[in-house]
Amino acid sequence: MFNYIKSLSSNTLILFDRIEIGQNLFEYAKELYDNKNVFYIDGSIDVKVREEIRSSFEKSDGNLLFA
Repeated sequence: MFNYIKSLSSNTLILFDRIEIGQNLFEYAKELYDNKNVFYIDGSIDVKVREEIRSSFEKSDGNLLFA
């Protein structure tokens, strides 16, 4: 999966259903993809912060969003 993601130039949304798994994937992706913006959102993130992340995510290509 991570090799495939590395080859993508468009924005990529990765959905998870367990917060612990999502956090681990996010941390691993941050280390692996130093050339991409990697974002993380879960239900504990404040709505205003989520909107800021969404806005940043949409402004350029090649971003990863774990949600």
